[in-house]
Amino acid sequence: MVMEAVMILLSEKTDWNAIKAVLGDTGAFMNRLLTYDVSKTSEAVLAKVRKNYLSLAEFDPVDVGKKSGAAKVLCIWCLSVSKF
Repeated sequence: MVMEAVMILLSEKTDWNAIKAVLGDTGAFMNRLLTYDVSKTSEAVLAKVRKNYLSLAEFDPVDVGKKSGAAKVLCIWCLSVSKF
């Protein structure tokens, strides 16, 4: 769920093969997150992520963090992008 939200924000497909490809190059993935320009994100994309992911009760960094520390950080990143 968290990775799907990240992929939508990065304008990538959300299927497992696309996720594996993006995560396959860790350095490039981290660079994309660090240099992400929120001001260039369309309101439609933000609305989709907010409605389909961020509004869910389980999209909570504390709950996500119980399963994965990395996913927790990505969850926080998505929430931060949304609030910017």
